[in-house]
Amino acid sequence: MHNKFMSSMVMLLLVGLATVSMASGELFKWTDEHGNTHYSDTPPTDGGLTSELLQLPELNRLEHRVTPASNKYANGDPKLPLTETDRNPGILKSKLPELETCFSASPRATGIHLNKNQLTKHDHRDIEQMFLQIKGDWKGTALFTECRGEISNPKLKKNKYQAELEVKLRRSKELSLNFDMYSSDLGLSKKEEMEFFLSDKYLSLSQTLSDKSVMLELNSNGFSLWVAQFLGSGVHRELIRTVRITKDTLIIDQYNYANNALIQLVRWSMKKH
Repeated sequence: MHNKFMSSMVMLLLVGLATVSMASGELFKWTDEHGNTHYSDTPPTDGGLTSELLQLPELNRLEHRVTPASNKYANGDPKLPLTETDRNPGILKSKLPELETCFSASPRATGIHLNKNQLTKHDHRDIEQMFLQIKGDWKGTALFTECRGEISNPKLKKNKYQAELEVKLRRSKELSLNFDMYSSDLGLSKKEEMEFFLSDKYLSLSQTLSDKSVMLELNSNGFSLWVAQFLGSGVHRELIRTVRITKDTLIIDQYNYANNALIQLVRWSMKKH
């Protein structure tokens, strides 16, 4: 009985350590002797090479030290991966990377000038309607794609989870999303939280970021938001989150940049439950 108990405790400890490792977001950036830039989960094995540790916060928690954004919704903004019939050509003028385009340049690095513009009454009604559509319970999958290896020859590290999503709407303007995810292959569970906040003037990633988030795109089928954050140790982070909604399908894409390079992409593909 004692042995079984100890075995169970060891397994719980191992799972806990793995979960902490995933949440910590450590990423090493280094340059080899040929001048090639690498990204990896561990520092280089060659002791003569110097690596830079990029300690990233939890993916969906940007609440502090956000830089003010400074282009209707962005001038030369990145695109949502929508079909041509869904796209509003008056707003979208350039492209977000495809889901497997690692190390592509961030919006700031590509020289996009990001300005905040107030929502029109029509915009506000569209977003309120989308919030009502998103509210409720969903089931589906979450695909996490990590960018590793050389910038010139990236390696994709993918983890897929089964996902359940509970979405609550408060006061018609605060949308909270809570994901519970599990991977039988990894033997790990994972939780993610995100928010969207609709004020009289803006749509943002949370109420605390209402004057910092920048709308990149908005149409009747979805929206895209951007925010930037300077962290300690010289790490500059940018995040783009896109939402697409139909009657019973919800797709959320998230692009995570560190020091001007795309390092992680996440896609939640959900069906109304």
